[in-house]
Amino acid sequence: MSHIKHNTTRKSRKLRILVIGCLFLCLFALLDILTPTASAAVKTGLTHKSNPSRVLKANLADLSGNQSVILDWRTQSNEITFNLPAHDWYENLDVFISATPEGNVSSRTPILLSFNGSAPIALNGRGSRFDAHIRLDTSRVRASGNTLTLTYQTPSDVNCLMKQHGKWIIDLQRSKLVTRTRAKQRNMSIAEIEPLLAHAMTTPGHVAILAKGSQKFALEAILAQGVAQRTHALPDFQFNSTRSDFTIIIGTNNQIKAQVKNKNLLNATSPSLFVDSGIKPTLILSAPNEDQVMLLARAFAAYHLPSKNRPDASIFDLLAGHKLTPRAILSAKSHQFSDIGDVSFSPEWRPQPAKLVFNVDNALTSEAILTLKLASGLGTNPQSRLNVSLNGQSLGYTKLDKKSKSVAFNIEAGQLQPSGNTLEFSPKLIINGQENMCASQNNLPSFMVSTQSKLRIYSKEKIPLTDLSHLAANGSMFSADKGDTALVLTARSNRDRAATLYFLGFAARQFGSQWVDAKYSTSLPSPADLNKNILIIGPNTNFDAKIMAAAPKAVKFAMGGKGSQGQNLQTTSRTERHASRNEMQAFRSAARTTGVPARINAGGVASIFPSPYSNGKLIGIISSTRPSYFGPAMKALSTESYWNALEGSVSRWDKTAIIMAQTSTPLPDTFFPQQKKTSLQARFENTKERLGSWFANINLRQPKQAQNTLAKPNIDQHRLRGLANPIPTPRVKPENQPSTQSTSLNASSVTIPKFANVKAVMAQKYSNAKTMFSNRARGQDIAQSAIHWLGGLKNNRLAILLFVILAGFFLMARTSPKEAGT
Repeated sequence: MSHIKHNTTRKSRKLRILVIGCLFLCLFALLDILTPTASAAVKTGLTHKSNPSRVLKANLADLSGNQSVILDWRTQSNEITFNLPAHDWYENLDVFISATPEGNVSSRTPILLSFNGSAPIALNGRGSRFDAHIRLDTSRVRASGNTLTLTYQTPSDVNCLMKQHGKWIIDLQRSKLVTRTRAKQRNMSIAEIEPLLAHAMTTPGHVAILAKGSQKFALEAILAQGVAQRTHALPDFQFNSTRSDFTIIIGTNNQIKAQVKNKNLLNATSPSLFVDSGIKPTLILSAPNEDQVMLLARAFAAYHLPSKNRPDASIFDLLAGHKLTPRAILSAKSHQFSDIGDVSFSPEWRPQPAKLVFNVDNALTSEAILTLKLASGLGTNPQSRLNVSLNGQSLGYTKLDKKSKSVAFNIEAGQLQPSGNTLEFSPKLIINGQENMCASQNNLPSFMVSTQSKLRIYSKEKIPLTDLSHLAANGSMFSADKGDTALVLTARSNRDRAATLYFLGFAARQFGSQWVDAKYSTSLPSPADLNKNILIIGPNTNFDAKIMAAAPKAVKFAMGGKGSQGQNLQTTSRTERHASRNEMQAFRSAARTTGVPARINAGGVASIFPSPYSNGKLIGIISSTRPSYFGPAMKALSTESYWNALEGSVSRWDKTAIIMAQTSTPLPDTFFPQQKKTSLQARFENTKERLGSWFANINLRQPKQAQNTLAKPNIDQHRLRGLANPIPTPRVKPENQPSTQSTSLNASSVTIPKFANVKAVMAQKYSNAKTMFSNRARGQDIAQSAIHWLGGLKNNRLAILLFVILAGFFLMARTSPKEAGT
């Protein structure tokens, strides 16, 4: 029995060993299967946190700033310059080229591609459209100034390219550059942050803002505006660092200590910012107390980061640098090009167009005159042209036919928009007929647009301050008095807070850091601080009964769930928009013009109206009819087409249309508080009025009736060449001007020129004097006539003034000292 039991025990032990061995084999097999998956995770950067890789890509249009490139006899070669993220390992670098031929392109002549001076790579399109994929040499990557050169090769049987060889059109929008990089374990410097945000390949798509303290909502709003002004494209904002491309942490030293890796940099005694160590870019803003944290956040949103090759900088380094340059905001006056932007052209046969981008206040009622001062070189063909367009509509062209010239272009009412106006100057240079085509490629023409060129803007009339177009152009009165504006952010959920930050970032990209100095809160200010301009952004804005009672009728309709109907301003020319005194008339007028008006039942709503709490102040609301619509409404409003369509005192929109729900009306004279005058000011104005009245009676003619002082002067139409009129611009005639269709004239409508009045009066006086002397010659008694003439002279204030001046000269002559020897 014992032998049998022993054998059974041995067999059971072998079975256990076999089972354990099988389990180990299964475990090793499972690990072997999972090993490739872990390796793939390293490349995506999701699980391997120590040294992940990432894919960076951008189209060549974003890298070069041009939509396309033409390669032909005029521009045989084109060079695209770009930067790549510094201090990273590059696993591969690929370029995709999309090209289309035009004309008689040789099937045997390729396009040559060179990267940073490498040997050219031939792209054989065989005379037809192609898409090429080329892998570049990563060992040639530079930290900055990388060049990608495209060249149309000269056929082997000719000396140079000619017109008959056709051309290649490189679509830079469809062409792109793609690279896979692996970040190094290192400490980034402050100087790397802004280039990283602004670069098309590295601009973050998601930015996490982690704010601490009692002012966290205000800090989030201010930092979002600062980030949006630096990025290549507007990012989405979030409140955790998971899956974010760039993270900002802000708070006091004690509040953020647990989230910072490099804690040694938190010991600064003054507000400072630094780049935290790690793979993912993280910017830290810290200060000893919350007041200093707010000062640091506002400085970050208004000033460029210092160019220091170290990980930290102080608030004093920020304030000593340059301010973030906002888009130029133009008003009704003359503006030189040097105040707007740069208009310069490279010396080549097909230079890239130059652009000026600017905002215009009172754009809906503004006209302009564009005056260009041009200079052309001796080798420039007089048939060469400079084409001018505004917002994609042609203004005309001028020939480069003189050594220097000045030419003017009309900009009619309706062609300007509140934000993002783009003046584009596109030269078309022509070869001289007597020159050889090969020689002309070395004799490049030259011309320039002077920085003294001007854009003169005229406003027919002032748009009321309650019109939303002011908000689109410059932030309205909410940026006019910095520090005296309150921004109330009502969003509570993370989704609505992110939508609010997205909108604030978009607004900052339009007119800069105009709202950075406002006082931010999540509710209305205290009763003692309600004498401010108040802008409410977020859902559930109908929390104050007094504000809703003062709001326009269309706002109450929107918040009550009622629909509004009007013209779709997104797709309608501004010259076809109608203004009226009430909402119903605007809708009927728009319906007659467009046939089928748009109807908005739910979506976004924006409004500006006088504040019920303080005279001379405004209330602004940017919200949605329901809280669930707030996020999509902010996404739609944060586009150029919707933003420039803001108009009237109330606008409503959804994903399909934006309408003016109520027009803006002029504010009463009592809107602004009247300032009390001192006794000295009152005496001065009284004396000024009396003197003005006395001198006014000296004039020899009746005063001219008041007319529009901002009327546009006449322009010599012969100076315009090829003037286009792409948009019909009906003119509204002021009520005090006679109709041009009238064939009869009345005496009240005729204004006699000043010198004609003087001539008539002098002729009358000459006639009276002649009659008096003729009576004396006849022996008649002229005593009565002389007495009458002297009486008239006594009542003539002009004569009295002349006698006083003559008497003054006589007294000066009598009292002046005599010279010695006389």
